[in-house]
Amino acid sequence: LIAAALGMKFAWVPPGASWLGGGGGKHGTTPFTLEQGLWCGIYPVTQAEWQQVMGNNPSHFKGNSRYPVESVSWNDVQKFLEKLNARGGDYTYRLPAEQEWEYICRGGPIAQHQSKYHYYFAKSKTDLTPNPSDDLANKANFGNQLQKPSAVGSYVSNPLGIYDMHGNVWEWTSSSD
Repeated sequence: LIAAALGMKFAWVPPGASWLGGGGGKHGTTPFTLEQGLWCGIYPVTQAEWQQVMGNNPSHFKGNSRYPVESVSWNDVQKFLEKLNARGGDYTYRLPAEQEWEYICRGGPIAQHQSKYHYYFAKSKTDLTPNPSDDLANKANFGNQLQKPSAVGSYVSNPLGIYDMHGNVWEWTSSSD
């Protein structure tokens, strides 16, 4: 992987069926099937990775190369992906579609009764057993909690081993909306 040379790590997202929407005790009502599995970065792109590809660091909160890059537009991200893909290799890097993002966030395939939660975490950093919850307290950096981003991977991942799906920074999908 070209991105591996930058220090980026990826997790396999298996194909399967899931339910989107829901939360707060209400089951999701939109069926979704990921037909083919895909690879997903286990962390948001860090400031160090952005710097290596783009030659700059547009982030407002600097001082830790493991902070996620922030203060970037959807168009900035498209330029990053274009430059990353121009490095060659066997893979094409892209943003997930919105429905793919939600599927990934929840940790892959889930039954409708499992879609009733707002947040999807693993039990611990070493036990990836699903532990969904409607409580985000102390499980992610969100809102005005720390007043700045956290280093990527500071909190528990989701059941796929993918970090920071809830909180830390806003994440873009392939839709510019």
